[in-house]
Amino acid sequence: MLEQTEGIQVVVFKKVVVGVIAAVLLVAGGACGAAALWAYDTFGSNGVMRFDAGTITPGPLARATIVDIDRFGATVPYIGQYGRTTLSVSSGERGDPSDTLFIGAAATSAVDEYLRSTPYAVGIRDGDAWITRDVPGVRVPELPREQEFWLAEAVGARPAIAMPAERPLTVVLMHPATVPTGPVTLSIDFTLPDASTWILGLAIAAAVLVLLSLLLFVLLFRMRRRPGRHQVGARGGSHAAHG
Repeated sequence: MLEQTEGIQVVVFKKVVVGVIAAVLLVAGGACGAAALWAYDTFGSNGVMRFDAGTITPGPLARATIVDIDRFGATVPYIGQYGRTTLSVSSGERGDPSDTLFIGAAATSAVDEYLRSTPYAVGIRDGDAWITRDVPGVRVPELPREQEFWLAEAVGARPAIAMPAERPLTVVLMHPATVPTGPVTLSIDFTLPDASTWILGLAIAAAVLVLLSLLLFVLLFRMRRRPGRHQVGARGGSHAAHG
C-alpha cells in the first residue's frame, strides 16, 4: 500500500513539473512572438523607428529654414545602445522633380555668416508646434553642398544626420539648389541596423518554444489518460482482481 501511495505521488509530481514547464515555455514563446510582431510593426523592413517632430512652414520667399539646437537627445528603452539616433527632414511639396532636400548642421556663427543678407526662416519650437520668424534678404545663398563648414550634412528625399555635440549649433534645412522649399517636416529617427535579424530570431524562438510547449502538453495529456498499475484495465489488473 505504501509503495502504491509513493508511486502515485511520483506520478503526480511528474505531471505538475511537466505542466509547469509547458506553461512557462508557452508564456515565453508568446512573449517572443509579441516582441517579434512589435519589432516588425515598429521598425519595418528598413530598421527605422520614426518620431514625428512637427512641420515648419517658412515664408514663400525663404531660401532656407534654420533651427537653433540647445540640446538633442532621444533614447529608446533597452535597445538604445544598439542603434543610432538621427534627425531627418522631408517635404510635402516638390521643390524639383526629385523632391530633394538638404540638411546640414554647423556652428551658429558659421550659419549666420552663410545666410547673411539672404531671405530665410527661423523655426522656433512652441510646445508641440512650430512658429516661424521670417528674416528678409536680397541675396541668394551659395549652394550648400559646396560649403566646407558643415559638421554634418546630407541630401536626398529624406536626408538624415547624426547631431554633432558642438554648441551653439544650428541646423539648416533647404533645397540643394537654394530654391524655396515650402513646408518641411522634421523627424527623429532611431535606426537599428540588425532589426531584420532580431525579428527573425525572435520569430524562430517563439515557434520553437511554442512547439516544445505543445509537445509537453500532449505528453501531459497522455500521462493523465494512462491507467495505473492497480486500476481496472491496466495490464495485469484483471489477474490481480481475480486473485
